[in-house]
Amino acid sequence: MRKNTGSLCMLLIIALSLFVIACGEKKDPIVGYWKTYNPLATPVRLVLNENGTGIYVFEKEIYDIKEYEYNYKKTPYWLDLVLADRDKEIRIKLIFEYIGKEFNVMRVCLPSKNNYDERPNKFYDLPNVAETIIMKKFDKHSKNDYFEKT
Repeated sequence: MRKNTGSLCMLLIIALSLFVIACGEKKDPIVGYWKTYNPLATPVRLVLNENGTGIYVFEKEIYDIKEYEYNYKKTPYWLDLVLADRDKEIRIKLIFEYIGKEFNVMRVCLPSKNNYDERPNKFYDLPNVAETIIMKKFDKHSKNDYFEKT
């Protein structure tokens, strides 16, 4: 009977180890390549890398994201992008929420161009205040994607 118990314990340890390894490899749903889903909205591309850097394309201007931070404890969620723009940094404060259970579509509210440092507090579309867009996640991207029509 002891041999059976030992084999069962060993099997349980192996199963638990495989479970921990499988769970550890899951990356955050915000990481990836996002682009505007609605052809009538402002063209936006967003590449968020696992290391906290990325690329932000607004209309046809490309910015390097020096770092990004997000907060799932806020409602709606917060996303801050720190962009490198020549000699200065620009911090853009956004709000977002995922649409659906797959985490591959999100609604994002962008602040107006003149108020990047003011975070929108709700989703709305007022030209001089903020713009709400729908973004879809894609598996791959290339430099040509930055300027393609949405």
